[in-house]
Amino acid sequence: MNRTWNRSICNQFDEMATRLGEIPDETKELVDLQRYLKASMMETMPGLMRRISTATQRILFLLDCTILPTEDIQLNTRVFQWPKDMASVFELAKTRTGHRRDQVEEDLRARIDMFEAFLKRTDRELEAFMKKDPPVLTMDEMRSAVSTIDRLQEKAREATEQLAEINREEVFLDWDPSRYQLLEQMLERVGLFSALWHVALQFHERYERWFNGPLIGMNNSSKKKRGKNLLSCHDSPHRS
Repeated sequence: MNRTWNRSICNQFDEMATRLGEIPDETKELVDLQRYLKASMMETMPGLMRRISTATQRILFLLDCTILPTEDIQLNTRVFQWPKDMASVFELAKTRTGHRRDQVEEDLRARIDMFEAFLKRTDRELEAFMKKDPPVLTMDEMRSAVSTIDRLQEKAREATEQLAEINREEVFLDWDPSRYQLLEQMLERVGLFSALWHVALQFHERYERWFNGPLIGMNNSSKKKRGKNLLSCHDSPHRS
């Protein structure tokens, strides 16, 4: 019974030492390891020390009654050695996880700086696009405008995905999630101008067929609906 008791103590120490010897690459796993370290020091270790105290009393009793086999003597010695060894494991784990967390936080700050720079560049591109006012609006210019707004819309989506990833890392590190009103405004404006230019281009591409082509097969309600969409998109920027 005492042998089983002591082996279970050693196994628990082994498990802790193995777990604390890991250095995860992912932020969540790193934070989980730091929490495990804290729980091991504050909760698991005191419990093990109580179990070692019980083991000591049993060993003293057995020494008065019998001669212990070599295997038991070695096992008992290991039980008494583990607390000292574990103190070194704890200290090393605190140092290594602390350094790793510093690196993770520094990398995240750099990532946020890059994101903010990307956001500002994209917003400047959008502002320049919105101010563009060619004297004559040709089909080529409309197609170019649609291509540009599609590219800006893709950049806005990319920024949204980047921010979601940044927020996830911030939550893992117990930081307040970053919010950017500029991104929210950009998404709204990009969506508005995308609808405007797509409807405008579609309207002009079908103009000849609608007004000069054969009437057979034309859907009058569809024409009215597309016309209303164009007027709605055209009026929206002035109302905002």
